[in-house]
Amino acid sequence: MSVNTKVYAKPGELIQGMLPDGTRFLVSNKSSQLFYTSTTIRSHDKNAVLNPLKPKTCQAIHVFYDYLSKDKYISKQQIIHIQQSSNIPQGKGLSSSSADILGVLSALNLFYQTNYTAEILYQLAVQVDPTDPCLHEGNIVFDSSQGAVMKSLNEIPYCILYFDTDFDSTVDTISFGRSVHYSEVQMQKYEEIIQNLQRAFKNQDYTLLYECTKLSAQINNQILPKPGFDLLNEFALTHDCGVFVAHSGTYMGLIMDLVTFQQIHKKAIAWIKKHWNTTIYSEYL
Repeated sequence: MSVNTKVYAKPGELIQGMLPDGTRFLVSNKSSQLFYTSTTIRSHDKNAVLNPLKPKTCQAIHVFYDYLSKDKYISKQQIIHIQQSSNIPQGKGLSSSSADILGVLSALNLFYQTNYTAEILYQLAVQVDPTDPCLHEGNIVFDSSQGAVMKSLNEIPYCILYFDTDFDSTVDTISFGRSVHYSEVQMQKYEEIIQNLQRAFKNQDYTLLYECTKLSAQINNQILPKPGFDLLNEFALTHDCGVFVAHSGTYMGLIMDLVTFQQIHKKAIAWIKKHWNTTIYSEYL
């Protein structure tokens, strides 16, 4: 028996912060179609050539079996082989660890036919690391420390152009998350932002969407500055689009509706290349 799963990355967040009641939350970006983690599980194969698994993947396997042992019977005679590969840059804010952890949990769920929901898999994942909601393709309001979906959002299509602002740097998400503290003013602002974002999704209001992502990115830039953020924000303001960031990483980018993307994407790519020596990714989500 063999199963394979692909879990796609989340390229940064539209919003990430803290509400006045102390709840840390994020509004996920939609799932990338370019970056993913692939996990394969096979029944015992003595000829299999296996690569070592990452430590967090191994931790997730133990968490799954611990949960399963309380719920299902597994023959201890069964031997399986697990392989995992990923093209997601690590330490950049593109949910590489979440995709690895959720990837192996999803594959084990499929292999053992346990039919655990995404919500259960998120709760298992946070026993290893705070998680991004990589099992949801769309935008949701999410508590990454509890692995809980807080709100679903209406569908709104958009395009993104995004890039690494600092190839030489990585961010330890766990350490960064523990070190971030928001002021009362910032928490009140996030409450306003999340309310406006829900209104933007409901009404397909791109101008309001861009305002929300900009405000969250600006708060984040005070905590984790991105080289050239003000330049990118100025470009967004003058070209009818928005700016978004990986709040615990080094990536940032532009968000826009499809018509605007068709009108300015070549100009935007040329402009970004002029100011950053980087690779630019574009996706319609």
